[in-house]
Amino acid sequence: MNKFISSIIIALAIAVSAHAQTADQHFKAGLDFYNAKSYDQAITSFSAAINLNPTMSGAWFNRGQSYYYKGVFDKAIVEYSQALKLKPDMVDAYFQRALAYTKIKNYDAAIADYSEGIKLAPTDSQFWHNRGLAYADKGMPDQAVADYNEAIRLNPAYVKAYVNRGGVYFRKKNYQAALADFTKARDLDPNLVEARYNLGQANYFAQNYDAAIASYTETLRLAPNRADAYMQRGLSYQKKRELDLAIADYTRGIEIEPEKADLYHNRGNTYIDKGLMDLALADFGKALQLNPKAARTLLARGNAQYRAKKYDLSLADFSAAIDADPNYVDAWLNRAVVYNVTAQYALAIADQTQAIKLAPANIMGYKNRSISYYQIKNYDLSLADLNELIRLDPKTAQNYSMRAEVFEKKNQKDLAIADYTTAQKLDPTNTFAKAGLARLGATP
Repeated sequence: MNKFISSIIIALAIAVSAHAQTADQHFKAGLDFYNAKSYDQAITSFSAAINLNPTMSGAWFNRGQSYYYKGVFDKAIVEYSQALKLKPDMVDAYFQRALAYTKIKNYDAAIADYSEGIKLAPTDSQFWHNRGLAYADKGMPDQAVADYNEAIRLNPAYVKAYVNRGGVYFRKKNYQAALADFTKARDLDPNLVEARYNLGQANYFAQNYDAAIASYTETLRLAPNRADAYMQRGLSYQKKRELDLAIADYTRGIEIEPEKADLYHNRGNTYIDKGLMDLALADFGKALQLNPKAARTLLARGNAQYRAKKYDLSLADFSAAIDADPNYVDAWLNRAVVYNVTAQYALAIADQTQAIKLAPANIMGYKNRSISYYQIKNYDLSLADLNELIRLDPKTAQNYSMRAEVFEKKNQKDLAIADYTTAQKLDPTNTFAKAGLARLGATP
């Protein structure tokens, strides 16, 4: 009896050993396929291993990895979850599941997994860095910066942490802090293209155009086919009024990426600056072929048509811009300008009123509507708009000169003199105010 039992136990041991060996073989084959990026075959092998040994946590994890790199993130999450059930302290499974959650934009779940990983491995800078990424994606910049800070404290040479912390500062318009981080990333890795490009971006928005040009130039040295770097360097040259250099950069960008509408748009604006309206219109036309609903390009082409005194075409473009983006304040204001020039004052006032509704603090809405009311001799409403204009912008001499002229029309001489005097104090070169004071018999 005992011998019989002993024989069964041995047989079972042999059977389990054979199964374990076979599972191990499938697992090894899966790893080979995985390393060769043959993910379907890897999944087949890991599945065979799991069928033979369902408690093999590594097989579940690596099948999850295979699904992840196939882009099947929901299945990857299931696999990582099973691996964690079998081995709750599998740090890598928390990390990879967090990555998968990020891919499907479930940032709360990603943050939770990174937090679990931090509990298990509090000195692993990658967990802190990646949780910072998830916080940034979730729109929580302060928490992101705190995590990047910890990642950098743990690993002072962590280049990505500097790049991504700089990105948060950049989006918060803290350009000096962004510059410091991007500079540090560049110093740590001089060949990191993104560090140099981002350094260019931060310098551009900080209005350090020479430094921006230098950074974009270094970007292009490392990555000669970066059309976006040519575009941004072109914008920097445009800001410096080095228009031919800007055009050359936009043209090179177009050669690299001929379907990038922004390059045509920006070159068109530069042609406007050079007074080359036909070339500008051609570029805007090409940009609109690529992106017919681009409101800002419709606005730009409308401006070019306006400068060419093609008012009907200008109106058509501004109207199309409004259709593409009904909240585009500049489109309403610019169409109103055309209506004013063509003596369609009621339509101009309607557009200016809409612009004010959309942007109550935009001084141009009040300024331009006051002119429209003045044109139709509605001085009370013109005055009301000028009062609001001066409340919003009390330091501009022209605003007082305009209101003084309305006071003149209303025969309110003392008020007119007071405003002309204020205009003169704010801008002693204001000849309009000087002439108004002389006309009213007042001493400047």
